[in-house]
Amino acid sequence: MNCIFCKSDSSNSRSTEHIVPESLGNKEHTLPPGVVCDKCNNYFATKVEKYFLESDAIKSLRFEQMIKSKRNRIPPVDGFVSAKYPAKIFKKITDDYSFDFFLETNDAGLKHLQTAQQGNIYIPYNHKPPDKFLTSRFLAKMALELLADRLFKAKEDVQYIINEEQLDPIRYHAREGRIRKWPFYERRIYPANRHFKDKNGKLVQTLFELDILVTEKNEYYFIFALFGIELTINIGGPELEGYEKWLEKNNYVSPLYIN
Repeated sequence: MNCIFCKSDSSNSRSTEHIVPESLGNKEHTLPPGVVCDKCNNYFATKVEKYFLESDAIKSLRFEQMIKSKRNRIPPVDGFVSAKYPAKIFKKITDDYSFDFFLETNDAGLKHLQTAQQGNIYIPYNHKPPDKFLTSRFLAKMALELLADRLFKAKEDVQYIINEEQLDPIRYHAREGRIRKWPFYERRIYPANRHFKDKNGKLVQTLFELDILVTEKNEYYFIFALFGIELTINIGGPELEGYEKWLEKNNYVSPLYIN
């Protein structure tokens, strides 16, 4: 067995690769050990996914939507007590529909909390989005892994992905960042707080969705939506013209919701 990214022997690898990080709520979309070698698995976790997950905008989203990390914790965010005293703010889920706030602050903030009869906690919401270059590499990583997952589930030979030279650009963009400008298409397709009832009548949200679009011209696009923010990358090369034409032809319906 060889790794789909570095192509090295991965027969002794033991890590299960999560196509979407566990810290975004993914428990199901995984690849068995060896499809991605231990070295590449660790690289993506520490050099690509970490910076996406810990960017201000994504960390704020995870805090707001109460998405737990691998360690079963909601990431804290920076804020203020009474708009004056800096604080680190934590959430702890108490049941399906409620949570408690906890915070850390400096001595002045603590003194204020002990003496004030009332006050407010402020959480800034105007956060800088994750770096576009790292986001592009993050999408490229998930795209190649979803291709491998589709082949694996269809009981086809994953070796095709390793041998296919046309996949080398996105492979090395994900693993090494060789191409500095690999654009992706971004838009919101539904509100982050969209709720609906499942078949059991329980109120639920959509954390994330992912799929592959194959156009009439045999172009492959990876589609990923996180709480309604849809991100699309061309698996075949760093251009989006074909996808933009597909959207126009299909009245801008998301590929996630067509046929």
